[in-house]
Amino acid sequence: MSNKLFKYLKDFIKSFDQHLKSEATEELQYELEEMEFVFALLIYSSLIGIPGIPEAVAIELLPYMGEELERFEEKSIDSDDQLAQLFSKFNFE
Repeated sequence: MSNKLFKYLKDFIKSFDQHLKSEATEELQYELEEMEFVFALLIYSSLIGIPGIPEAVAIELLPYMGEELERFEEKSIDSDDQLAQLFSKFNFE
């Protein structure tokens, strides 16, 4: 009996640990995407009329920023629905 209880607790703790690691990883990925978005905004702020870095530097960084620019465009399209963005982070269905 004690052995079964110990195994059950061990499995429960292991699954709980995996769940916490998964949640932490998702949160870190979200934060990384947000930081990349802010970086893209700083680099290419001249596209929206905010003075930024010299254009020569921005053009040099352009080949490395393709994915971030796509996310930047998606966020600018969805920027009018902030509540939907907030709830999408919480995975409500």
